[in-house]
Amino acid sequence: MAHPIRHFAKPPSRYVIYLLLQWSIESGYFDISMKQIIYKGIGAMYIGKKRIIIYMVLACGITWTFNITQSLLDITEAPLAYLFIAPAVFGPAVAALIALHKKAPLRDFIRHCFTFNQKISHYAIFAAFFVWRFLLTKTVGDRTEGSTLYLPLLLLPTSLFTGGFEELGWRGFLQPQMEKKMNAVPVAFIFTAYWTIWHIPLFFLPIDPRGPFEIFFMLGFFMTNAFTMAAIYKLTNSVLLCVFFHAWGNALTSTFMPGPNWQTITGFSLEWLVAMLILILCEKGAIKSAKSIG
Repeated sequence: MAHPIRHFAKPPSRYVIYLLLQWSIESGYFDISMKQIIYKGIGAMYIGKKRIIIYMVLACGITWTFNITQSLLDITEAPLAYLFIAPAVFGPAVAALIALHKKAPLRDFIRHCFTFNQKISHYAIFAAFFVWRFLLTKTVGDRTEGSTLYLPLLLLPTSLFTGGFEELGWRGFLQPQMEKKMNAVPVAFIFTAYWTIWHIPLFFLPIDPRGPFEIFFMLGFFMTNAFTMAAIYKLTNSVLLCVFFHAWGNALTSTFMPGPNWQTITGFSLEWLVAMLILILCEKGAIKSAKSIG
């Protein structure tokens, strides 16, 4: 059987990658599982004339531009800060429109992202995650001074513009595109790494400075959210439900302020394990995934 790497295209832009992979495989440097991971990962990144790579660069570029500008101008107070936060949050969606402009009409993308035509079971799945995240965050967090239990609902509309609408790009484009070449679990891990990079300005610039331990804690938080949102999308194929869940999570975090302690780590680790199990069972056909419309 011909070695699969020999069928890998070798245009100049990726010739160096090809040579490194060829040398690594022929020298026996990687075992077979690592070969498969690298081969599939590189293949997923270059599908559709590098649309995913272009998308990732654009999403970071758009968002970072607004984040860094906001930081340099030292604008942190509402409502002026929202002039920078909202466009930054829409960066992934704008990047998706640019990446898709020759592939799909705008109306198809909007229909996929904003459809309300869901089965009752899909809303039940969303409600289960919705209630679970409320109970988890309320249990492990400390309510901010002067807040009430219904404050997250009041914060939900603004949370759409401080996080929720990211999902138009993440679930509306990136996850379904990558899952054409890879299974959902490795896609979720790769997205966690990329999502962390996308948030870098919020870590190291004065917009939202954090210490080393807080950054490490946030990495785990990103991974839980990445897997949970992936599971919701896999079960419902609804971008809009992911938008609302992302916003709901942000609203809860702003209200109850879960800190980097063992109770929080344990609770969110449990959610991550459940979400990963759902993705695995969906891939194996033990749980029926929603039929893709995107």
